[in-house]
Amino acid sequence: MKPAANTLLSIAFMALAFVGCKKDNDNTTPLPDAAAFNKLLNDGQNSLITTTNLKLPNIYSYYTIGMVNGTLITLPQNTLFKDGVAITSNATLEYCQFYDRKSMIIADKPNIARTSDGTYEMLANSCIFYLAAKQDGTLLTINNFIRIDVKRQTYIGTEGDTIAFNAKTSVDGTVWEPAKNWMVYLVQSYASYIMNVPDNNWYAFGRFYNDGRPLTSVTVNVPEGYANASRVYIIPKGFPRSVGTPQCKMPIGEQCYILFVTERNGQYCWTYKDVSITENHVENIDLSHIYTGNLSNFSEFIDILK
Repeated sequence: MKPAANTLLSIAFMALAFVGCKKDNDNTTPLPDAAAFNKLLNDGQNSLITTTNLKLPNIYSYYTIGMVNGTLITLPQNTLFKDGVAITSNATLEYCQFYDRKSMIIADKPNIARTSDGTYEMLANSCIFYLAAKQDGTLLTINNFIRIDVKRQTYIGTEGDTIAFNAKTSVDGTVWEPAKNWMVYLVQSYASYIMNVPDNNWYAFGRFYNDGRPLTSVTVNVPEGYANASRVYIIPKGFPRSVGTPQCKMPIGEQCYILFVTERNGQYCWTYKDVSITENHVENIDLSHIYTGNLSNFSEFIDILK
C-alpha cells in the first residue's frame, strides 16, 4: 500500500528541511538516553498545558474558567485545601483538553482503553483533560468535585455510549481504565456533556469503535537498546481522532501508520511505516531512514500523516 501522492510530496519536502538519515549498521550512532527521551515526553505534554491564576476567595459560590470550544471548568467554593485548610489566598490551575491525534501523541496519551472483558482497544472518539490545582508549585487537595462542561458538538458521539476513564500511567505510557469514582452524562438542556472529576489527574471520556471487523494483536519489534527510550503509536487512517499502540487490538484490514519515536542528541527521532493490519500482525522497526527534529518539526510531521 502506498501513501497518497500529496502525503508523499509533503514528506519529501520535510525530508529536505530536517531529516537526518543513518544506516542502521552505523555503529557510531549512540543509543538513545532514557532520561533525555522522558524529558521530550514531559516537555511535549507541558506544551499543551495552560496555567491560570485563581483569585481566592471568590465573591461568588463558584469559580468558572472558559476553555476553547466552549468548554467550562467550574470549581465550587471551598474546593481547594492545603494541609487540611481551605485555601483563602491565590492559587493556580493547570489544565488542558484535546481531542486530536497530534495532541495525543505529543502528550503521550493515546486513547486506548480497557474493555469490559479486560482487553485494550482504541476509542473511536474521546475527550481528554488534565487538571492540577497548585499553590507555590505544591499540589493542593481537591475536597469537592470539579465540574467540566463539554459542548455536545465537540464530542462526536451519541447519547448513552460514553464511558468515563481515568489515566493509568507507567514507564510504558498511558492507558485508560474505566472510572469508578466519577461519571459523565449528557444534559440535553445545556447540549453539553458534564464531567464531575474528583482530583488532580488526567481524565477522558469516549466510546469504543464498533465496525464489525475482527480484531487482532499487533507486535512491533524495536531495535536492541531502544525499548526503554521509545514509543510506538499506531495511527489508523479510518479513525482521525484515534491513536493506538501495540498494547491494543486493531481491526484486521485497517490501514495505519506505525510511528516509532525515540531520542537522538536531545531531539525527537522518528520513523514510520504505512501498513495494512493483517491477522497476528508483526512489524520490525528499521532505522535505516529516520527523521530528526524539534517539537515543532515533529508536530508538523504528524499533521501530514492523513
